Amino acid sequence: MYIRGKKIEGKYILNAIVAIGVFVIELLIIAYLYKLFSKVDISSGADGSIPVSLFDALAISLILVWFGVLIAYLAWAIHFYNINLGLTNEDWAAIKERINEGKARREMGEDVPEEELVEPTENPYKDETFGLPPGTIRGTLALSLLLGGFSLLIVSFGHPDVLGSSDIFRENYEFFKTAFLMMIAFYFGSKSLQYIMKPDRKSGTQIAPRGINKKTVVSDILSAPPETENAAPPPPAVDDSAFEAEPPPPPAASVPKSETTNIYDPDTLEVKNIINEFPQIKDNLNEKKLTQKNIIDAANANDIEPPIMMAVIKVESGGSGFLRDGRPKILFEGHKFYKHLKSAGEDVEALAKEHPTIIYAKWTKVHYIGGAGEHDRLDQAIKIHREAALKSASWGLFQILGEHAENLNYDSVETFVREQYESEQKHLEAFIRFIDRYDMIQLLKDRDWRGFARRYNGPGYERNNYHVKLEMAYAKYYNDLYPTLRTELIRTSDDSVQTLGEFRVLDNDHLLYTCKTLELAWRNNQINISCIPEGEYWVEKRYNTRRRNHFQILDVKGRSWILIRIGNYYTQIKGSVLVGERHIDINQDGYKDVTNSRKTMVELYRKLPKRFKLKIKHTDEVG
Repeated sequence: MYIRGKKIEGKYILNAIVAIGVFVIELLIIAYLYKLFSKVDISSGADGSIPVSLFDALAISLILVWFGVLIAYLAWAIHFYNINLGLTNEDWAAIKERINEGKARREMGEDVPEEELVEPTENPYKDETFGLPPGTIRGTLALSLLLGGFSLLIVSFGHPDVLGSSDIFRENYEFFKTAFLMMIAFYFGSKSLQYIMKPDRKSGTQIAPRGINKKTVVSDILSAPPETENAAPPPPAVDDSAFEAEPPPPPAASVPKSETTNIYDPDTLEVKNIINEFPQIKDNLNEKKLTQKNIIDAANANDIEPPIMMAVIKVESGGSGFLRDGRPKILFEGHKFYKHLKSAGEDVEALAKEHPTIIYAKWTKVHYIGGAGEHDRLDQAIKIHREAALKSASWGLFQILGEHAENLNYDSVETFVREQYESEQKHLEAFIRFIDRYDMIQLLKDRDWRGFARRYNGPGYERNNYHVKLEMAYAKYYNDLYPTLRTELIRTSDDSVQTLGEFRVLDNDHLLYTCKTLELAWRNNQINISCIPEGEYWVEKRYNTRRRNHFQILDVKGRSWILIRIGNYYTQIKGSVLVGERHIDINQDGYKDVTNSRKTMVELYRKLPKRFKLKIKHTDEVG
């Protein structure tokens, strides 16, 4: 078993402890269940004892088994995310391949940045409960409540007197019914909740969970503010130079100071609403979350590969654009506020002395609070100068500064901020405007991760390995997005020495990538002097210090170690397939070679999964 991608003997102790602990818990549960069922008595208890009914035993067993499964799952999940950093063995293997490749390139004299030789060291969910993905604990609690309600129902079958007369039991039954409705909304969204709360045909009122006024319609529920303000993990740190290179917006005219501290909140409604306790349901109802379709549509509209867009969203946004109370994530920048106040003609030095945590001349992260605390800082700034304050915060899923609003063709910063409160789809639209306005779209199209990270995150991007994270996320989403990916090698021409061809990567019939191939001529499949027969073969990724990244074609009849690898000339082929960008006679020997083979292999290695099928055929068979 891997721990952070390494077979380190000392760390096996932790795995052993977790496995043994879970096994012991399961044994104890099984032993208890055996003992419980051996004493099940469905008699009336004439001897004065209190019998354990079959229904009691079933309910208790169900709860115990559930908690056994839950403990086992949480033990695995905590290990997976806090020790393995949320990466599978395959992910760690890919990281090791990247590091080994970088070391090999460095040995050959290439200038390989140190960041490409470093393994990830941080759990991406370290700020969440137990270091698990957002919603994991809440989801397990919701399922536990549902299971508890179901167990309670089973018990009631053996105790009809309790079901009919116990006020406490009825109260609990209502509670678990509400928990059931919560879970339905949590997992299936607003439409399911609206269906459950559909109007009663007889009374004309809505069926609503306990604690919600039945006259309240769904739109009222959506507009209900949260009863308490929940803290949320801070947004990703932003370099002081992240946007410094961009042209500043025109100086802002001074506007009257605003006493308003609650901007763009929905109208309040006095409804005690259990849904407000569960932010994922509220976001789902408000349809604030960005969907995969939104991302794919935006990527296609701008001629960007969808997995590229997904990678940027994952790495740059942290996965969520809203706090748990429904407000957008922000980061208030005091040095920006200083600049905009000065442009507005305010006595900035006097204000900085009076408000040192929100007004300062140079960037510092000392005053960051994160989460809802950043809105508190913004509210203080709004009381001083509203427009300057809104321009000085970075907003939403992509943390775009409000000062860019006019450059991004918004009517005003107010319009920009209002849209940031609406949905992550609006955050995405702002991001597209931003990368278009500041010429970053081509960097994404070229998958220039360093160039994009430098422009978007500033010169400090290397400290956080943004470019490495982008490349890894892209590879993951590419494989997830194209499960119908297939490959083919079309042999287009041959002579007595070599065979030229084209390697294609397709998603169904959609061409994703193509490059040129070079093989030996066909000589009856003889070892080292012939190309391999046409047909369909399994192919696997491989790496070693000699060949570095390459592929192996498996199960070739009468042949072994047939590779797809780097090379330029037919004299280097032996039994392999060489890949490159173009067919050109590089060395002027009268035979065409393949160019940029190393670059082509990098592209293929990124685009292709660990194992795939390759169909080799002649051009006459195409179509």
